[in-house]
Amino acid sequence: MRHDRLAVFCTLAVVVALTLATGPSIGLLTVPEGGVGTEAAIGTGSAAVEVQTAPDRANLTAGDYGDVHYLEVPDAEIAVERATGAPLVTASIDVDELGFSRSSVYVLRETRDGTRTVSIDRGSLDSSRVDSDSYEGRYRLVLRDDGGERVLYDEPITIEVRG
Repeated sequence: MRHDRLAVFCTLAVVVALTLATGPSIGLLTVPEGGVGTEAAIGTGSAAVEVQTAPDRANLTAGDYGDVHYLEVPDAEIAVERATGAPLVTASIDVDELGFSRSSVYVLRETRDGTRTVSIDRGSLDSSRVDSDSYEGRYRLVLRDDGGERVLYDEPITIEVRG
């Protein structure tokens, strides 16, 4: 038998076997009700989210060689209940005076209720831009779901320069 005919025969055999195995008469394999790969689209669904803690201070620390400063923001804690679909929580910090902005996005799956930690990764700034002992910024937590965008937290944050 030629290799091209063998490949066609094997492909046809697999298609027929899967059709029979997932069909109602045999039913050896089950396919989820919505089909395969039908997870909720990110940013859809809903969740009851309440901010437990949010930072009011952050640190801008000089790196080892003095040419860079790192902005480190403490974690926030949120309480999540009744999450359905895949709503998003975005944590962001903006420091207009330094032209700096950073954010992190979290998908709230239906897995569990409870407290979640929301972090913003450390960001770097050229040390030549840092010329003050402290800066004022804005820290925000925003929920995006079927109801649109809802601001959970939007408050000033003080950034202290160290080193």
